[in-house]
Amino acid sequence: AEPGEILISSETHALVQGQVQADARDAILAKGFAQPIPVYVVRGENTGMPGDPGVIRFDGPGLRLELDAGRLTTTQKAEAVSELRKALARLETAVAGDPQADVWPTAIAGLDLALGLRRAMGVKTLYLSMLGRFLEGRRDTPRRIREALDAGDTKAAELLAHSLRGLSGQIGATQVPDHAQALEQALHGEAPRAALDTLLERLEASLGELMAALESGLPEVAAP
Repeated sequence: AEPGEILISSETHALVQGQVQADARDAILAKGFAQPIPVYVVRGENTGMPGDPGVIRFDGPGLRLELDAGRLTTTQKAEAVSELRKALARLETAVAGDPQADVWPTAIAGLDLALGLRRAMGVKTLYLSMLGRFLEGRRDTPRRIREALDAGDTKAAELLAHSLRGLSGQIGATQVPDHAQALEQALHGEAPRAALDTLLERLEASLGELMAALESGLPEVAAP
């Protein structure tokens, strides 16, 4: 990355698309990988204002908003500001009185929450969304690696281990990245199948423990 830039892989982009603004960049060559890796340049958090900065759109459960400032007169803009402030004040009052408002988990086994939050650029809602997508999409990775090995496709198995290592590291997992990296390196070094199976079982165990911890400790609102 250039100074001040943040580059993410296509796997990470799949976790955070819709949450951040990112532009595709030419694939890069990384040491230890035969194929170029697609990357994206992070531009910032998605504020819900694509295209025209004067247009704000949001459509979700309990809230639908469409504001086109360019179509409002000066007086109408002032009225809109007043109404939006009233709505925000009522919403903040409701949130302050809701015992379920603070959904931030205090601890999740196998996860460094502080590290993961930093890697999510300090945005709690983004981080919770990343955790939810990881929980939903990476549970079967060990099974897929085993199937690739059974089919003799060690390259596919290596890419799966690499993807899991990157994504688990992005969310701040404490054991899974190391176990995935060990398996990835063994696959790249063409280690015997028995050694690969041992490393895969260790990865499967640590990933299973992390998934169980996420299921019990992740707020329901973070589920994808």
